[in-house]
Amino acid sequence: MIERQKAGVRFELSFALVPDPVLSAPAASVLIMAWNTDRRTHLVGVSTEFFTGRERLGYVAPDVRESAHVEPRWASRDGGKPAHGWMAPVPREPLQGQWSLAPGDSIAFRYIIPAYAESESTLRRLGQLSHSAVVRWAGLRWSAALDTGVVLRIPDRTVADAFRSAVSVLLGCTQTREGREIPIGNPFQYRDVWLRDGSRCAASLAMAGHTGLARRLVLGFLAYQWPQGPFLSQRGQLDGTGHVLWAMGQTHLRPSPSSDLRELTDAGLAAWRWAEAQRTSTQLLGMPFGGLLPPSEPRDNELRNGSGQIVGVDAWTIAGYEALGRLLEAEGQRARATAVRLSRARYVARFRQALEAVGTAGVPPTWLGSGENWGNLSVAYPCQVLSPRDPKVAFTLASAWRESPVAGLVRYGAHDTVHTYLSADAAQTELLRGHPQRSQATLRALVRWRTASGGSPELFAADSMSFGQNFPPHATAAAGIVALVRNMLVFDDDDTLRLTLGAPAPWWRRSAVRSAPTRWGDLALDFDRRGNRFSWRWTPVPVPTELCLPAGYRAARGTPGVVVRVGECDRILLPPYASSYFVTATIKSGSP
Repeated sequence: MIERQKAGVRFELSFALVPDPVLSAPAASVLIMAWNTDRRTHLVGVSTEFFTGRERLGYVAPDVRESAHVEPRWASRDGGKPAHGWMAPVPREPLQGQWSLAPGDSIAFRYIIPAYAESESTLRRLGQLSHSAVVRWAGLRWSAALDTGVVLRIPDRTVADAFRSAVSVLLGCTQTREGREIPIGNPFQYRDVWLRDGSRCAASLAMAGHTGLARRLVLGFLAYQWPQGPFLSQRGQLDGTGHVLWAMGQTHLRPSPSSDLRELTDAGLAAWRWAEAQRTSTQLLGMPFGGLLPPSEPRDNELRNGSGQIVGVDAWTIAGYEALGRLLEAEGQRARATAVRLSRARYVARFRQALEAVGTAGVPPTWLGSGENWGNLSVAYPCQVLSPRDPKVAFTLASAWRESPVAGLVRYGAHDTVHTYLSADAAQTELLRGHPQRSQATLRALVRWRTASGGSPELFAADSMSFGQNFPPHATAAAGIVALVRNMLVFDDDDTLRLTLGAPAPWWRRSAVRSAPTRWGDLALDFDRRGNRFSWRWTPVPVPTELCLPAGYRAARGTPGVVVRVGECDRILLPPYASSYFVTATIKSGSP
């Protein structure tokens, strides 16, 4: 719901999806109300028209009905043709009018907007269902869906609501095509599949506890595998193969391996063989960066790269190798898992060798050193190619934070443009580096820079507060919020369970996480602070657990367990199957 006050009149807009099992696609109920809050009479006008923006469309969804291609029209009082909208009260044609509101009076305008054209009788019938009833139904439906996933109980209502809103965006940005469920960017900008975007969305849904949907979305990616082995949804985006393999591991190994992994591992092995063949070809051709993937022109976010070898393509492919090795191991194909892991080790060695040959202080966007930051911000997390504490990673992050016009977000493209999910990747690398305050700054920025309805843009211009045609809510931005919040509390992407990596001091008041899927099963976590005593209780796992104190706090001398200092934080490493711990800590002088 959105409210606005102007010239003595208060406006309110409310939006919800209509529950109707007969409809094959959703319809929206929209209510606009106006109240005269002044002591004098005001005129309230309404002007309603359709705008297709067809001249700017670069993509038309394959499931759009023929009726959607006709000129949009409003339902009339007694017409029988398919219509794209219904309104009450119906003003004179065209749909414009003015009403006089005396002090204290109000007026309401009700719309039914279907995704596709529907018969006028259907739209009138839907209009008989009150908007308040639609809102109640939508609230119950979404609450039920969200309550099946991870439950956060933290004393920060703003972050908890942002997490819940982000999950709802991810749940809503899906479609069914030819019997497969697929992720889309958003319903207003593009309804196509971009593997780099969809993979992040599927992974974040798995982190949020919506395992079934996340796995079905990844299975939908199999339709994008070419006969030669790679996964491609957009021309030139060779990182799609690595993204899909990574998403397979993120979704089908949490909270336990899927019962049948053969379809995924067969597809993954074909992709791996293709990537190895491409790496071999660049070496045999004597290319300057032989042994890495060939040049490509993604025509997307790697702006002004030209045709070159992109660092992010290799980083994401290496991430895919790691995921494929885990999947093969889980399926019992140990020999093939070993072969994939050995090839990954060789690939990482070649990556590092190339990095040294470039000679830059940080990780460059392309192997020629020029271009825009993109995959180089993800080499430590989530790609795990370099250590988060690698000096080149540290330099890259420091430069990204310093150059940004918005605190907590990284600049991308124009001087005033910032990117949300790239910022989340950088923030999660900072978590692992032991700098949670930087991660918390990113979370504050991601929560702040949202629309009134809680949607986040993929990127926006800080000077003009605009996002062009890249409209929110964007699924990848939602995925970034979900992944960052979840990893600040529960991190399971390597061989150690890491808890409270980024929980700020205000969260340490009887906080809890429930039903969090990890690679060792569903996990419950409670953490609390009483004075200078910090405590944790969690579901035991068969791997070591690392507990992290807030930045600036130091574990008292003689604390049992292995205490290590990583960046600004003290961490306590405990053996497998530990399930509770408390520690007395003191705050370092000058810390918050």
